[in-house]
Amino acid sequence: MFTVFLEMTIDVLTICNLCKDNSQATENEESHFVGAMEGQIFLKKGSLDSLSPQNLVDCAIGQYHNAGCNGGMMDNAFQYVIKNGIDTEKEYPYRGVDEKCQQKEHAHKFSKYVDIHPKEEDISKALSANGPIAAAMDASTLLFYSHGIVDHKSGCSDDANDLNHGILLVGYETQGVDDYWIVKNSWGTLWGEQGYFKLRRNINACGIKHVTSFPQI
Repeated sequence: MFTVFLEMTIDVLTICNLCKDNSQATENEESHFVGAMEGQIFLKKGSLDSLSPQNLVDCAIGQYHNAGCNGGMMDNAFQYVIKNGIDTEKEYPYRGVDEKCQQKEHAHKFSKYVDIHPKEEDISKALSANGPIAAAMDASTLLFYSHGIVDHKSGCSDDANDLNHGILLVGYETQGVDDYWIVKNSWGTLWGEQGYFKLRRNINACGIKHVTSFPQI
């Protein structure tokens, strides 16, 4: 559920499934697409269903212009799911490699997706109203993160042309003078703060404002 503290904090970690370990395939984009969809299902239906990133790895290719384990664009993945639906992870388990599309049950479908205006204030409002937000950032300096707040001092770029990694915005918080996003990564729970990290808010840290979107049931 949402936890909101006097408009200073919003934290939706409780509606996000555990970080999936995607070390075997470069499916970062697929994982944050899936996280945004799982959040929508919980908010609308009250169920915490684990959806299948492998479904998107194998099937959101060809006319949808994504590249399986080599990644892809969030809007392309959402377009695929709007037309075809997405299986649960139980029905379409993770394999970690590109395989032939084997979609089965079409367990969940979505009606549309929304691209958010590239302002962090608008992203905050969208997260408060709609749950987890799929986003892209420059993660070139993120590999050795262990704790703390990531910002431009880490050496990441804020340029839209340098976006190279998909993540999921699950909350935002203010502690003293520090405003930051709470971000779910896709590198497993041994990375960072149990699979999550903090990203400085309202300064376009690592280009976070440029590409954000969420699906709707």
